[in-house]
Amino acid sequence: MKHGRNVGLSGVLMALVATLMCTMNISYSQQMAPVLDQGKDSLPDPIVSLSIGNKFIFDGWWHIDGGVGDGRWLFTEEITGDSVVNNLTYAVVRRHPSFASLRIPTNSIDSRNDTIILRRCDGHKFYEYRPPLDSELLLVDFDDSTGVEYPHYGPIMSRQFEPVLNDTALVIKVFVFYQETMLNRFYASRFGFEGYHATSGVMNANTDLIGAVIDNVVYGDTSLFDSIRTGIGELPEIPTTYRLYQNFPNPFNPSTKIRYEISQRGRVTVKIFDMLGREVASLVDNMKEAGSYEVEWDASRFASGMYFCVIRSGWFTQMRKMILLK
Repeated sequence: MKHGRNVGLSGVLMALVATLMCTMNISYSQQMAPVLDQGKDSLPDPIVSLSIGNKFIFDGWWHIDGGVGDGRWLFTEEITGDSVVNNLTYAVVRRHPSFASLRIPTNSIDSRNDTIILRRCDGHKFYEYRPPLDSELLLVDFDDSTGVEYPHYGPIMSRQFEPVLNDTALVIKVFVFYQETMLNRFYASRFGFEGYHATSGVMNANTDLIGAVIDNVVYGDTSLFDSIRTGIGELPEIPTTYRLYQNFPNPFNPSTKIRYEISQRGRVTVKIFDMLGREVASLVDNMKEAGSYEVEWDASRFASGMYFCVIRSGWFTQMRKMILLK
């Protein structure tokens, strides 16, 4: 895809950044290897559950500079059976996508054609076979260390245990540089494919796992699964920007409500500081899906005066002044 002369330069710069990141992460992995090795015994075997009936739901968005467009998609994956190919048994994964452009004044679901993907596990190795390609790819080996490179993708950029939905899993981030696009693919133990983050000179896109049912255990939010699968339903409105609104009421006594919006999944902190810059309250400090939120601050034990509400999420930071009058 051609996007003008600036894309080539941005691609070179991104490749250089990726190389530096990889070098830095190799050093980091050497320091962290003993800690990660301690968790190997706790990894499930097989590493990803591929039981029939397991299902997953993903939420994604994209933005293209220059007014070309912003959009959102959701898709589901459901394991519907098994199939034998070249004497290997694969789980049959049916992927059903939907699409909703944020520039269209409706969020009704627009169904697309299903895709069939075959996946299997061998110990801690996770494979994928796509019938049109007639080949099997090793997506990730959860025993590999940071810096190990896969010929069809790229190097492992990070390897750490972290929260995934309402569980904790070993998450592997694999770097891909393809046609001037920098892509990070995420895989999580038990869950398998967890999503990707992509960026080029003019485009940004994210896809994240937001819910799953694995061996009859529900993780995260699966409420939209049936709507997407049947093509009947409405997508909830999601913000296109980050924003911290002025608290209401303001001035207030003794409590006030604080509303904020985030346009993509990430860790969010909302904290209150006094006039001397001291943190006096932490209202939010966890992972949030893209959406609109409201939190209440009860300041009954604090003295009258001016306070500052600060939100942080990724690169975004914003502050609002609040006045407590007693």
